[in-house]
Amino acid sequence: MTGNVTAPSSYYPLMLDLRGKRCLVVGAGKAAAKRIRALKQAGAVVKVVAPEASGEALEMIADGEVEWEKRDYVQDDLEGQFLVLAMSDSPETNEGIEELCRRKGILVCSNSSQSSGDVIFPSVIRKGEITIAISTGGRSPALSRMIREELEAALDERVPLLCEVLGDARRELKGRGVKAAYEQWMGAMDGHFLKLLEEGKLREAEERLILSLSRPLGGRRSLLAWGLSHRTSPLSAIEALACDASSREELLRELKGRLESVVLLDTCNRFEIYCYGTVEELKEAMESVVFKRLPAREGPEIQPYLKADREAIRHILRVACGLDSMIPGESQIRSQLRKAARAADSVGALRNPLREVLQRIMSSARELCSEHKVQDPENSVMGAAVELLSSRLGDPRDKRVLIIGTGQAGLTAFHLLRKRGYGNLWLMGGDPDRLSYLSRRLGVETLHYDALKETLIRVDGVISASSRRGQLIGREELEPLLKKRSSSPLVIVDIAVPRDFPRDCSGLRGIVLLGIEDMENLHPVKDPQLEEMEKRLEEETERICTWWEERKSSPLAVLVRREALDFKEKTLEEIYSRLKLSDEERSFLEEKIELLLNRALHRPMQLVKATCGRLVQGEAVSDRR
Repeated sequence: MTGNVTAPSSYYPLMLDLRGKRCLVVGAGKAAAKRIRALKQAGAVVKVVAPEASGEALEMIADGEVEWEKRDYVQDDLEGQFLVLAMSDSPETNEGIEELCRRKGILVCSNSSQSSGDVIFPSVIRKGEITIAISTGGRSPALSRMIREELEAALDERVPLLCEVLGDARRELKGRGVKAAYEQWMGAMDGHFLKLLEEGKLREAEERLILSLSRPLGGRRSLLAWGLSHRTSPLSAIEALACDASSREELLRELKGRLESVVLLDTCNRFEIYCYGTVEELKEAMESVVFKRLPAREGPEIQPYLKADREAIRHILRVACGLDSMIPGESQIRSQLRKAARAADSVGALRNPLREVLQRIMSSARELCSEHKVQDPENSVMGAAVELLSSRLGDPRDKRVLIIGTGQAGLTAFHLLRKRGYGNLWLMGGDPDRLSYLSRRLGVETLHYDALKETLIRVDGVISASSRRGQLIGREELEPLLKKRSSSPLVIVDIAVPRDFPRDCSGLRGIVLLGIEDMENLHPVKDPQLEEMEKRLEEETERICTWWEERKSSPLAVLVRREALDFKEKTLEEIYSRLKLSDEERSFLEEKIELLLNRALHRPMQLVKATCGRLVQGEAVSDRR
C-alpha cells in the first residue's frame, strides 16, 4: 500500500430503467450468471452467447428466462444491443468487445484486466421502492459486499412504508403545484406524523404531511422558547401570568389544543413556554390564551423573547443550570423544570420531540451542576430570601420567624433558617393533613392560614412563599395589626407569585416589605465555578444541537430509538417489580441503562441516518465508495 491519495472514481452513479431493453452477455460462467440474474430482475431482454454455461446459468436457460446461443461470439451479436457484458474467459475477446462497443456507442461492462468498461455493477440493497447501491469503483467487490450487508442489517423494515407515504404526498403536492424544500420535509415529519405511521394510519399520516408542507417555508415546525423574565419585563407582569396547580392545568389544556407539544415553566421570576410548532401557531396561542390573562396596563411594558431551535436549546439549558436566574447557579430551578414537564405530561401536552430534547437538556444540566458543585440550597432564590431576612433581623437566637408555605420552597426556608440558628420557627399552610405530617416529621409548630393575623403580631420576620392565588391579607387589615406590635418592625420577605402581601403595604409604619426585586444585587461577586460552567455549557449546547439536527434529518431513526426506549421502559418495570429499590438506586440504574442503550445504538443509528438522508426527495440513493 502506497501513501499516495487515490483519485476519485470517474464513474457517475445512475439508475437505469432496463425494462424491455436488449442486453447481451458474452460468457456464461459463475460471474456472468450473477449478472444475468441481475439483468433479468431488472426486466431486461437477455441474450447469452457462450459455448458452455455454468449450472446457475443453465437453470435460468432451462426455465426459459434467457435466450442462449451455444457458440462463440461474433461481431454481429452486438447489433441492436443497449448494454453488453463482456464476460468470456478470454481477455482478448473481452477487450475486443469493449473497443467495438465504444465505437458503436453501446454501453459495455467488461471483464478485461485492463478496464471495466463504461458500466460496473454495484452491491445493491432493495427494500420495496428503495434501492441503495454501493460501489468501490471496481477496486474491491468484497468491501462493497461488506458495506452492503452491514447497511442491510441496519435498515429498518418500515423504510418502504415511509417511502410509500412520502411518495404519495409528493405526487399530490406536485399536482397542486406545491414545491417543498428539504427542510420543510424534515420539519413536517414530526412526532405526530411518526406516531400515525407506526399505528398504520397511512392515509392520516399522508394528509398531515400534505397539510404541513402546504404552509410557506417560514411556517415549518421548530423547537421554540417564548418567555418573560426578570431581565426583560416587570415582575408585576410575571405575577399577572402566575398559575396555581388548577389554573396551570387549565392553561396547559388550552395551549395543547393549539400547539403540537408544550411545557409551561412558571417561577417567581420567569414565565416561559417551550413548544414544538410553528411561529404562527405559537403567536396565535399566545394571543388567544396567554395575553388575555395580562391586565391591559401591562401590555406595552412586557418584552417577551422568542428563540428557535439552536438558540432555544441554549436558553433552556442555561435556565436548567440556573445561569439565567436572578441568583446565578441557583439549584431549585431544575426541580421546577422537572415539575413543569410532569404537569404537561399529566394532561397529554408533552410529546416527542419536545419530550426527548428536554430529557437531554435535563441530563446535561444535572451533569454540569454536579461537575461544578452548584447543588447547595443556599444558592437559590430561597437561599437569597433567607439571607435577606437575616441581614435585617440580626441575631437569630431570640427571633421568631413565620414561614408561609408548606411546599418545597417552604421546607427549604425552614432548613436554611434552622441551619442559621433560628430556633423559634412556625410553618403555616392550608392543608390540615400536610400540617399535621410536617409537625410530626420536623418537630415544628404548624399553623393554618386562619391564624395569620394573630401570628403577625407575635413574630419578628416572615418568609412567604405560598402557592395560593390572591393576597393573604390587605393593607387595611394589616395596618391595625402593626399598631399592636412592639417597637421592632415586622420584616417580610415575600417571594410568592403572585404576592401574598400587597406592594402598597411597604408604605406602612412598622413594616419592612421586601421581594424578588430586592435580591438582584445580593451576590455581585463572580463565581469561578459558574464561569467555568458557562464554557462547558457551550460544549453541551453544541452536542445537543448536533443531535437535534440529526433527529430532524432522519425521522426513521426516531422510530428505531423509540422502540429501543419502549424496550428499556418495559425492562425497568420488570426489574422494579422484582426488586425493592430506593429512588437513588432507581435513578442510578436508569442512567446506566440509558448509557448502555446509547452506546449499543450508536453505530446502527449512524447507518440508518446515512442511508435515509435523501429518502424524503423520493429518489433512489446511490452512494459510491
